[in-house]
Amino acid sequence: MKKAAYTGAVMMWWVVLLSAQVPVIGTHSAAALNEVNLYSDSTHFVYSNQLYPEGTLFEILDETVLLHEDENQKQKFKWYQVRTPDGKVGWVYGDGVARYVETPGLPDALRPYHNTTLALDNGFEEATAWVAAIKGRDNFHAEDYLNPKYAEYYLVLTTTRGHCAFVQANGESVRGVTSLRQLRIADFTGDSIDDIAVVRHTDPAEGGAANRTLEIYSTQAGTLLKVLEE
Repeated sequence: MKKAAYTGAVMMWWVVLLSAQVPVIGTHSAAALNEVNLYSDSTHFVYSNQLYPEGTLFEILDETVLLHEDENQKQKFKWYQVRTPDGKVGWVYGDGVARYVETPGLPDALRPYHNTTLALDNGFEEATAWVAAIKGRDNFHAEDYLNPKYAEYYLVLTTTRGHCAFVQANGESVRGVTSLRQLRIADFTGDSIDDIAVVRHTDPAEGGAANRTLEIYSTQAGTLLKVLEE
């Protein structure tokens, strides 16, 4: 092979390698919020030992039309057909994955961070920020329209290696409504590295006392670690 052709081939190989490390986030993206099983179909009937860890980035290929009961029959969510990072195709249950949220459905406090790049540290130097949500219903009635909505919204950060970390923001369930009141990125811990601080407000459905929480997350070794909660 001539030198020019060899050099061009090496450069093209590096372009392909580098581009493969930068995940494209869009409407078909979903992040695992805990360890999830990959099933052969959209049921819990067939045992599966194909486990994917928290932070796995999936590509959504399809979804069930109806909501399905969880194993404890307490909630209902959709099943999603996904492609895994190692190329497998199967089904994951919707209580363990947060799916990309379209712009019209974004909570106001999260809009400035959706589809942006955040320059943090410790594996998040060029993190892609996006909003994802779990959506289903608490299961009290056979007719879904009678069941209260269940939702959890997250700010997700995806590293250039395709791993996801996340911070919970808004929520809605039979227990009450949680709303994100403030999200700030600054050095709160004094280590010259920016952290993420979130303030959430919760109004219980039963009319009890409202609650406000402050949480600070620090980037460490490619993940987000909660370093303060009060």
